[in-house]
Order: sequence, then structure tokens, then C-alpha cells
Amino acid sequence: MKEKPKIASVRPSPFASWITIIGLVIFLFFGLFLMSDAPDNAPFALFRIIWIAACIGGIIYSIKNLSTYSRSEKNKIPITSTDVVKIEEGDEPGVKDFESRLRKLEALRKDGLITEEEYKQKRKEIMEEKW
Repeated sequence: MKEKPKIASVRPSPFASWITIIGLVIFLFFGLFLMSDAPDNAPFALFRIIWIAACIGGIIYSIKNLSTYSRSEKNKIPITSTDVVKIEEGDEPGVKDFESRLRKLEALRKDGLITEEEYKQKRKEIMEEKW
């Protein structure tokens, strides 16, 4: 039975959460006070309610995200998305799924996407890796 693949979760950094909170508080202020002078028709009132709810929801999410970071985790946060730690695969290093690679290669040949010569050369390379 195959193991389920591991999934990496990416979430906002503490700094991004603080910036989000500040921005959403400004938007919330805008929704509560500056939009109150707008006409009281039904579509605009619904928009205002959705605006305020979205701001409050975003603020709650950001605060919850901030509370899940411990001081030691804050030092381990990747600087950029390219610094995200590579997910470990279930197999040992160097072990590859040769059967699926060979099947994909066969499908490429059948679909006419590669020539017979390219097929034979690549198949030979894959087989040499395995043995």
C-alpha cells in the first residue's frame, strides 16, 4: 500500500501577520465610520456588512496565526519562498519509481511525441540507472 504524499503548509510570517492586522484595522475603520455617510440603500448596506465581516475575520485569522508561533519558531522562518525546506520523500534517497518512468516513456512513444531512437536511448539510460 502506498503512503500518502507529505504536504507542506505555508502560512504568513509573523511580520506579514502584523502588516495584515494593521491594514485590516484601517479598512475596518473605513467601513465603520467613513462608509456611514453613504446612502442607506439595501445593496450598499449588504456590501458594508460583508466588508466589516471580512475585516474582522482577517484580523482574527492573523491574530490566531501570530499566536501559533513560538519564539524558537520565529528564528526558523524562511526568508523567501525558495528557502522553504524540501519535503522528505517516503522512499530512501536514490530510489526512483522506474516502472512509472518507463510507462511514461512508452506513452510518449505511442503518442508520437518522441522518435523510436529517442525512446530506445532514454529507455537505456533509465535501465542503466536501475541496475
